[in-house]
Amino acid sequence: MNTTIQELTQIKHRLESTIRSCQTELDAINKAIELVQREQGGKSTLISTDGSRKVNEFARLGLSDACRHVVGAEFISPSEVRDSLLLGGYPIPKKGKGRLLNYVFVTLKRLSDTGGEFERGKKNGKFAVRRFPAREATKLPETANLPLN
Repeated sequence: MNTTIQELTQIKHRLESTIRSCQTELDAINKAIELVQREQGGKSTLISTDGSRKVNEFARLGLSDACRHVVGAEFISPSEVRDSLLLGGYPIPKKGKGRLLNYVFVTLKRLSDTGGEFERGKKNGKFAVRRFPAREATKLPETANLPLN
């Protein structure tokens, strides 16, 4: 019985190694597809690591909504948001890809203004945003716009 377990464990390790190798190749192919799509000004049709296709995920969303979908609990920079948008099929502005970063930066800044949806911070010493951490259940809700008298 011990030999059977050892043989199955060896097979498992070989399969895991093969899967890691295939995932590395898939990531390289995705990057190559992204570069070609950017050069041609088209939309990305990449395969994510879980095998699902990310085809035009953001194509029909406005910039604010698309940014809301991308930003999560970890700090993310505007350039990372832009790259995620492009991977998700967000349309490139007529004035070029360089403008999209400007638009993303301004949108993230607006969404992170005082009382906004995102929290500002730094990532590698540069501007970044994230969703506000979950508020504690014991905290009382804020009472805004109440008269002082």
